[in-house]
Amino acid sequence: MTWHNEPLPAGHATCTGAIVADETKFRFPKTGLCSSIACWGRTRLATTANQEFTILLHGELSEPYVGDAQDLLATILPRYRSQPVDQFARALRGSYILVVVDRRAENIHLITDRNGTRKAFCRAGKTQHWIGTTTDDLMPKDPDPAGIASLLSNDFCFNGRTTISGVTMLERASVHSLDLGRLRSEPYWMPDYDAKFTGVSPAELEDAYLALLRQAIRRALSPDGPLLVSLSGGIDSRAIFAVLASDHEARERLTAFTYGDETDEDVIVARRLCAQAQVPHLVLRYGGDIVESIKRNGCLSEGIVSFYTHGLDGLFELEKTLRDGATMFVGDIAFRQGKSTFSSVDEMLTQGVGIHSPVHVPRWFGWGSEQPEAIEARLAGDVADLKRKISEIADLGDANHFLLLDQRQNFGILPWREFYSGRFMRVANPFIDEEILDFAARVPSHLANDKRLHRAAITRLASEFGLIPYALSGIKNQRAFSDIVRNRRAILDFVDDFESSLDNVVPRGVVKQAVNEYCQRVSLDRYKLPGTLRHAVDATRWQMGAMRVATARDETSNRGKRGFGIPKLAGRQLLKLLSLRYFFRR
Repeated sequence: MTWHNEPLPAGHATCTGAIVADETKFRFPKTGLCSSIACWGRTRLATTANQEFTILLHGELSEPYVGDAQDLLATILPRYRSQPVDQFARALRGSYILVVVDRRAENIHLITDRNGTRKAFCRAGKTQHWIGTTTDDLMPKDPDPAGIASLLSNDFCFNGRTTISGVTMLERASVHSLDLGRLRSEPYWMPDYDAKFTGVSPAELEDAYLALLRQAIRRALSPDGPLLVSLSGGIDSRAIFAVLASDHEARERLTAFTYGDETDEDVIVARRLCAQAQVPHLVLRYGGDIVESIKRNGCLSEGIVSFYTHGLDGLFELEKTLRDGATMFVGDIAFRQGKSTFSSVDEMLTQGVGIHSPVHVPRWFGWGSEQPEAIEARLAGDVADLKRKISEIADLGDANHFLLLDQRQNFGILPWREFYSGRFMRVANPFIDEEILDFAARVPSHLANDKRLHRAAITRLASEFGLIPYALSGIKNQRAFSDIVRNRRAILDFVDDFESSLDNVVPRGVVKQAVNEYCQRVSLDRYKLPGTLRHAVDATRWQMGAMRVATARDETSNRGKRGFGIPKLAGRQLLKLLSLRYFFRR
């Protein structure tokens, strides 16, 4: 979906609308706005016979349910016209971006869902806006050093920033109104942390939570088509599986799948669960050409997420076996996880949300485009914006929960769902259903922290599988990281194969040094050296590598012939860097 607006040339005085293939063009005579909307993929568009309204839905609505494009006019339009737009937006349920064009009132509203499960990218000019659910039409694609630094250091871009200069992501849970030359955004929903449950026992809260979860799963069920559940050996996906497997009609359409190899603990546990429930089980094995996986990551990532595995092969193979209309259930959680007590906002941001505060950008970064200090200043401004967002939330644990939803889940986890499996099937996320979001904010902190209430409730829910132990290891694709070492030469050749705009931020030679450094470090890990000796060897090798960068003629910066060291990256960071370089290929 793309959405573009610009001023009307002088002399135009009529409002017109026309559907040309998958594109709708229109003009507003009073405000002087002309615009066009084009859609494809999982998007439906409908215009009233009198051309007064155009409605576009990207994604899925479960309440009210929308099947085909005509449902937009029959179910969405009457609700939209009968109430204020923020009230209308609060009543919607699903994973969606909804655009309503009202030619009578000359209004355009774009509504994002509460979680931000569907991303809308925006490039703003002086009098124009381009909005799309992909970045393909938001040219030019020049890298933003601050966005890239955030992605590499925090694992995600935050505060709506992307890795593309001048392109932002629109806020979740908001009504975005487009007027001539400006875009106004107003939130329609916030968690209410001041309305905590009182006088309610933990057992009663567990019952209420399980009732909401069952309701969320029923709401997410498609009327027909295959149902899939991403089943690990852990507790969360087991609960969703238990609800689906206990429903006879749903079980008839249900298939579970697990990422990994046959000997992985997750696969073994998931297979036992499926055997007991008499549900088919598939194993999506990691494998394939790591260079091709890097390329696909670059093509699918929109520059804001990296899948950093080559389990893509397995998912593409699964997609070939499915007919249209498949729904995949996944288990992202609304309750706060990990550390929950903090002594300061900076500690909460760093250790709770995963956004480093204070900000630090390594000196090897931003060579020819922007000083590291300037990048730090821009990211510090983003951090200041987040602090203002939570300024009225009294409890740091609640502030942590809000930012986990608003930033980490919104910009870090959900894009992985949307741009990976969401490209060819519907993704259902019942644990972050709208009613559960409201419920989780009201749960007292001692039960909400570290998912205590959640764990207790869904352990009861999955009790029928109680004799099957949980997997302890979790799903980890170590093969992708060890394949970097095995395929070092092919990866280095791949880096040399093409030019990239990213070279202005992280030069090609620095990327190659990062590959070599990682391979040397991982190879060294095979030897069980004493800690002191290992540290000395690692430091010596690091310094020698830094000297090689400093003396290489093509690796000097625009500030002189001084090197800034070699990036010492984890395997996941390195694969992100390689995928980003391909995303910004020329």
